[in-house]
Amino acid sequence: FIGADYIADMRQKIDVYRRLSRITLYDEVDLLRKELADRFGPPPESVERLLALAELRLDAAIWQVAAVRREDQYLVFAYSDRRRIEQLSRLCKGKLRVVDAKHAYLTVPPDWQTPERLWRLAKSVLRPR
Repeated sequence: FIGADYIADMRQKIDVYRRLSRITLYDEVDLLRKELADRFGPPPESVERLLALAELRLDAAIWQVAAVRREDQYLVFAYSDRRRIEQLSRLCKGKLRVVDAKHAYLTVPPDWQTPERLWRLAKSVLRPR
């Protein structure tokens, strides 16, 4: 979230949230990050997380993944294009298992249960090398 100690004016804050939700290119994330730094100072960790989440949404869109959620010891990827998710599964060497017509599951290692590690794990799947 964007704290009042970073952006006090509610209209400006709403504008930043709106812009974050409309990002469609990676360059837009970088431009917004630079603009925020110019206008309000270096973004705090919570704002950096919002920017990283915008990048993760872009990564997910490339693979036609509509949502990622945690379910027990799994990250569940809800997808709309079977061909794309199977391609992603192959890139992940089968660690991402397609289980039905809308979901693929990734086992979360026991020591990767923190929100930061879950985010990094989702990112590593959606942006394979």
